[in-house]
Amino acid sequence: MRSANRRVRKDHFFTVEKLEDRNLLAVSITEFLTSNNGEFVDEDGEQSDWIELYNSGPESADIEGWYLTDDAGELTKWTFPNQSLEADSYLVVFASDKDRAVAGSELHTNFKLKRSGEYLALVKPDGTSVASDFKSVEGGYPEQLGDVSYGPTVSVESGQIGNFYMPEPTPGMANNPGMLGFIGDTSFSVDRGFYSAADLQPDGKLANGVVISTGEHAPDSTVIYYTTDGSVPAADNPNATLYSVPVAITTTTTLRAAAFASNYIPTNVDTHTYIFTAAVLQQDGEGLPPLTQTDYVMDPEIVNDPRFSTLEDDLKSLPTVSFVGSVGDKFGPSGIIENPLQFGRDWEREVSVELINPDGSDGFQENAGLRIQGAGSRARPFSKKGFQLFFRDEYGASKLNFPYFGESRSDEIDRIAFRGNFFDSWTFDSRGRIGGACCGYDQALLLRDQFGHTTQADMGSLAIAGNWVHLYINGQYWGLYNSVERPDEDFAAYYLGGDADNYDVMKQRPRGTANGSLPEVVNGGRTAWNELMTLIRGDMESDEVYEQVKATVDLEQFADYILLNVFGGNFDWPHNNWYAIRERTDDAKWTFYSWDTENFLFETVADRTEFNTDNSPGIIYSRLRRNEEFRLLFADRIHKHMFNDGVLTPQKNIERFDSIVNEIADGMNAESARWGDTHANAPRNTFDTWIPVVEEKRNNYFPQRTSIVLQQLLDDGLYTEVDAPEFYVNGIAQHGGQIASDTRIRLVQPSTAFVDTTLVAEGATIEAYIPKADEFATPVWTELSFSPTSDPQWNTAPITGTTGIGYDADGVYDPWIQTNVAAMEDNSGSLLTRITFTHDDTTTFDRLQLRIRYDDAFVAYLNGVEVARTSNVRTQAPPQAARARNHAATEEFEIFDISAFEDLLVDGANMLAIQGINVSRGSSDFLLVPMLVGGTLDLTTVNDNIWFTTDGSDPRDTTTNSPIGTATQFTDGFLLPESGQVKARVFTGGKWSALSSATFEATPSADVNMDGLVDAVDIDFVADAIRRNQSEPDLDGDG
Repeated sequence: MRSANRRVRKDHFFTVEKLEDRNLLAVSITEFLTSNNGEFVDEDGEQSDWIELYNSGPESADIEGWYLTDDAGELTKWTFPNQSLEADSYLVVFASDKDRAVAGSELHTNFKLKRSGEYLALVKPDGTSVASDFKSVEGGYPEQLGDVSYGPTVSVESGQIGNFYMPEPTPGMANNPGMLGFIGDTSFSVDRGFYSAADLQPDGKLANGVVISTGEHAPDSTVIYYTTDGSVPAADNPNATLYSVPVAITTTTTLRAAAFASNYIPTNVDTHTYIFTAAVLQQDGEGLPPLTQTDYVMDPEIVNDPRFSTLEDDLKSLPTVSFVGSVGDKFGPSGIIENPLQFGRDWEREVSVELINPDGSDGFQENAGLRIQGAGSRARPFSKKGFQLFFRDEYGASKLNFPYFGESRSDEIDRIAFRGNFFDSWTFDSRGRIGGACCGYDQALLLRDQFGHTTQADMGSLAIAGNWVHLYINGQYWGLYNSVERPDEDFAAYYLGGDADNYDVMKQRPRGTANGSLPEVVNGGRTAWNELMTLIRGDMESDEVYEQVKATVDLEQFADYILLNVFGGNFDWPHNNWYAIRERTDDAKWTFYSWDTENFLFETVADRTEFNTDNSPGIIYSRLRRNEEFRLLFADRIHKHMFNDGVLTPQKNIERFDSIVNEIADGMNAESARWGDTHANAPRNTFDTWIPVVEEKRNNYFPQRTSIVLQQLLDDGLYTEVDAPEFYVNGIAQHGGQIASDTRIRLVQPSTAFVDTTLVAEGATIEAYIPKADEFATPVWTELSFSPTSDPQWNTAPITGTTGIGYDADGVYDPWIQTNVAAMEDNSGSLLTRITFTHDDTTTFDRLQLRIRYDDAFVAYLNGVEVARTSNVRTQAPPQAARARNHAATEEFEIFDISAFEDLLVDGANMLAIQGINVSRGSSDFLLVPMLVGGTLDLTTVNDNIWFTTDGSDPRDTTTNSPIGTATQFTDGFLLPESGQVKARVFTGGKWSALSSATFEATPSADVNMDGLVDAVDIDFVADAIRRNQSEPDLDGDG
């Protein structure tokens, strides 16, 4: 098994180095520490590495111009200032990479020391004479340990002088006696992993127990202690056992071991977790402290339900992470799980962490610090807490050197957050309702946050990575967790380049106030952020101010970030849950990162287009909206992502959603057993609870959400009224990809290129019914097979007539009302309307539109399937109330694109059913005037308002707002002989559409001689070119 960056310590001892030459020197390096986690800190309060010099001479030594280096090839790396070192005195220099060299002040080198070993030297002013160094055949000092210094001293055991490890460092003082070395790691005869009863049989892997051993050169006095309760094995631990015979493993067990010998530094603690899935299913926390914040039990109602017979396999459907440490540190009265409201280093506890892959592929084991992570989940008892791992020298490695998030991501990891996704989990303390406006355990998916940052990545932005694991704590199954990166300074340095210390990182964590509060500084300072907040409050309609903001914020990335949260309907943002990053360089720009999007993908009609939270992305967005250039840029990004198979189109959303669903579906069964019964007698589970929510998103939310959000953005002036052009190749829409070099590309503006066929016209015959509050709560009435005359409810008071249908006490809507339904007033807040129409299935449509005048809201169904709803419907199912809509909005038909549902049309009779909804029963008006219109594309239409370029430039001149000089006016299909990017806009009435952009790869045409035929002549030309070893056929015979 791969062991990541875990230091597999080989036996290291009896390393006595001759010191006769260096003892003659007046000034030398006498001690250094590469991993400082103790109380000796620098002037910044940081635990920096340090190097100690000692002047053994009888006189003061002038060390001005001397050098310290960690590179034998660069002996003059760091220079001492004008400074002297008194006789018999010590000087400590911090190896911090802070590069401070001011005489009389604390000194800091421009390098840090490597714990793994490297060259270290003190060099005289001539830059070549080495006064004191640490080198070996391997090239430098040996591997170092946390809080253990190294240098010349005497051996504890023999009194011999040499370089030894000193467990008690003495910076600025004489060295303590040193240890002879350290013992190599323990090894286990059976590796961590998954096991079963078969492994206990005579020929099984665990039949003879687990043998624990050390290296063959370990001292004779070496002994091994082990524990199985998570505690650190040591002679003074009453729960530790002195190893003498192989350890029997018969059930889920956490085995920890360490080796000890006199005058040697003991091994670090090695940990192996052995998981018996059958035993996991029976866990109830026996032998562990009682908990007030949660429980340990695997719910027998799920475990014994035959629908979940695959639970053992489900526990192996994803990688497993095992945390192992002191029981009290986690579960006891002073443990972090029992004290979730405590923060900071004081509430960080050491644990072993193992990654165990069910397929046996490489994982790792390392020691790290563990804290509770999250906000809302901390304050709720019986909730699934999140965790955060910190990799530090004091526990083991300072970074996890392992591709935990995949080969394309960082393999130098400082921390990992393990998200329980509380607001999107079965442990949330409110019920909720499928499709409702807010979170609740009845509509938990667990995957909303992962969907958010995966979508941001798909939109082309850097985004945090995440994966899924089954988590165990001291062998107790703790559920399905989403482990993620954090977008901090180390994240920025790795993916964006530069030095982590040179990044400003801001975040807003709960609970930011609704009107904005100062963001928390994760790294760096708030100066640049404050400057941005000042700038954004300037005259944003001014080109000068806008250009300044443009130079400070990556506006395309920012627009995508805003659009992502608007699309998801994120209602716990931007007053909370955001990160912003900027490098402190002159040309750097702020970028923003999706974080904690648990409050995502709830209500289909959620409208999050309006927000202006101060000191957040909200105020930036709100102010930028005032600028025409930004509105067009925002429209460009909308068009890129919400049209033509863009990232936010229905099918692409469903594909991304399904990918995550499929990844965790089996694991959710185990989650059911662990957490499904948290707030319910009948446990929430995959089949009865989770799958219905998945299906609602797949079948209702995503098919409608894109068009709903697009209409919201259009209403707010954030998408252009002029529709953007589309690309057509051989009569088919094609937005990029391969194209033969002799094939023409046509540009079409949809609004001018469709021939309409009206399926439901104004004045169509209707059947209607005014329901009572509890009638037709399910949409059975929307189906074609439903018979109003046979239904005992509907038939009591049927309404027949023609559209429009409505009433208006003030008479404003009278010109459109053909069927009066004033009986609604004071009796019902909605009207159920059915319109039968016919369709000939020999006619197919390229688009399908519902065009409608309405007051106040509606939900529309085509043959029993919901196809559209207005964004002001307050509740999901059944829709019963709406916010009011003003009269002016009804003057024009509003268009809802329902092309995605064109395949619902059947030959013959079809049903358009609409529930019209009023703001209240007492509303004084109501209106419903629907039209259903199919559109067939006419590619013969030429729109000379379309302008395009083939060199990658924007057809629009931002200076003049006119077509740029290199743009071409579209008059007919054009050829693209070479691969390239085509960009196009419509320009009409002084207004531009959003940008359409497509990259085409031009491939050679089969019609080699371009005579309009692909025949034997073309084949002969190609064959001749091959014989002559020519790159292209010789069409004119000139060679």
